[in-house]
Amino acid sequence: MNKTMMILLVFFLLLPSITWSQPNHVAYLKNVTGEVTILRNNNELKARVGSQLKSSDVVKTHSNSSAGIVFIDNTRLSLGENTEITVNEYKFVPVNQEYAFSLFMKKGKALYSSGKLTKLAPEKVSFQTPRATIGVRGTKFLVQVD
Repeated sequence: MNKTMMILLVFFLLLPSITWSQPNHVAYLKNVTGEVTILRNNNELKARVGSQLKSSDVVKTHSNSSAGIVFIDNTRLSLGENTEITVNEYKFVPVNQEYAFSLFMKKGKALYSSGKLTKLAPEKVSFQTPRATIGVRGTKFLVQVD
């Protein structure tokens, strides 16, 4: 077998694991205004446009601050000032039909706009607050926690 054929064979054997595996991050920050922080593994990071989020990250907006988050399925979450959310769990692997989306909002205001995950598996999406759990079936909603 010549060298070119061997390289092509290796490439095509590795292609499924490269293209169908879930990325290391679950979302990124599209917009950041003012002071926004990410708490990851007990380390506080300054959030910037393009910062990637992982499951179990906590995002906090402070006074006169806001953030726009886009998840890999195109779900969007806009956070107002003095808001704190935790990405409890997120999984979006359509090829394996693996879906999970669980957020906890401790305080603040957020506008949720659903993406592909809600369309494919609405029963796997939940938005929790200290007093209630919201099962997401629609496309948009606004939530405020005092």
